[in-house]
Amino acid sequence: MKHLILLIVCFLFFPVSLAAETMYLGDIMKITLRTGKGIDHKVIKMIKTGQEIEVLEPDKSWTKVRMSDGKEGWVLSSFITPEKPCDIILEKIETLHEQLKTDFDTLKKENIHLKQENQNLSKELENKKSLATRISKSYEDLQERSSNFIKLESNYKKASDKLDDQGQQIKKMQKKQWDRYILAGLIGAGILLFGFLLGSLSKKERTLSSFY
Repeated sequence: MKHLILLIVCFLFFPVSLAAETMYLGDIMKITLRTGKGIDHKVIKMIKTGQEIEVLEPDKSWTKVRMSDGKEGWVLSSFITPEKPCDIILEKIETLHEQLKTDFDTLKKENIHLKQENQNLSKELENKKSLATRISKSYEDLQERSSNFIKLESNYKKASDKLDDQGQQIKKMQKKQWDRYILAGLIGAGILLFGFLLGSLSKKERTLSSFY
């Protein structure tokens, strides 16, 4: 019993699932979807070229299909194909072409932007190089000036020290000369005093001699 039920289930569902596949209408304008096999059956709707349909029961002359809106019916088998119609392929190619054009334009703009950015960076780099060169030269000049300043400061200190020494020597010489002036004055005064005393003594001797 169980085997019989299994066979019935396989018979009912397996052929349907095997037959159901996606196909497309061929390169024609419109075809009719009918209620049965043959042109004498009622038209359910008109199907446009390129519409996607699901095959339910394939046959040589007529094929039962299901539309995307859920409606089912029969169409001539010669009008359907597993290959995508040319208009769909062309549409996809055109879409892809437009996308590629858009991508190309975007890449072109990005390339221009990157080129401009690269030029700006190159210019900025040159400016920084120039600034670095000026700073380096200024530093070298400062070093040279600092060296000259240190030399000048050293020479000034030496000259100042020498001038101080000369000033001290001049002061010492002036003091010695002043001391000599004082000594000479004292000696001169002593000579005058000695002459005066000597003259006074001579007069006294002459006076005393006159009394004797």
